[in-house]
Amino acid sequence: MMSWKTISEYHSNDKSKKAVLNVDLKACYYFIDFYLNDTYTKSVPYPEKSIYFAQEAAENYCSGLLNVSETA
Repeated sequence: MMSWKTISEYHSNDKSKKAVLNVDLKACYYFIDFYLNDTYTKSVPYPEKSIYFAQEAAENYCSGLLNVSETA
């Protein structure tokens, strides 16, 4: 059984960026898998953050306000 579940996906207008919002069911935290040009870039965990915070991070990445290198 998987210990995580995908909640939603976000895409930039030109489809070059994608952010997949997930929840770790065992540890109870959200994390985002970031993609650029359909290539996986990295995952960033958001422990102790709300779903709203994680959704904003995904939206900000896709709109160009958040650089993935700044999230680590």
